[in-house]
Amino acid sequence: MKHVVIAAHPKLTSFTMSVAKAYCEAVGESGDDVLLRDLYRMNFAPCLGANEIPGTTGFAAGPDVVSERQLLADVNVFAFVYPFWINSQPAMMKAISIGFSAWALPTDRGAAATNRFSRAAR
Repeated sequence: MKHVVIAAHPKLTSFTMSVAKAYCEAVGESGDDVLLRDLYRMNFAPCLGANEIPGTTGFAAGPDVVSERQLLADVNVFAFVYPFWINSQPAMMKAISIGFSAWALPTDRGAAATNRFSRAAR
């Protein structure tokens, strides 16, 4: 089984990042594969460009989005680890959750990505 941990906290030594790392260690010790996607250390940009808004003329997923989709295509378990700030999640995590809701949007090759989430809900 393959797990991905998507974590968002600006401080590497935070409790949030400690939880993410502990999860990764436990999964690794169980024999499963695990991948940590640390949004702050990846310099994830939560702001969309005008041509990145789904449904608009000229929409095209950027090369970073296409490669991330490919990286996560065979993941079985998604774990989101983030702090709860001012009654909400960090902007970076909100942007990622919006991206997950658009998982089936066309890639730069024009082919639809597999919508694993809605298929699993049926």
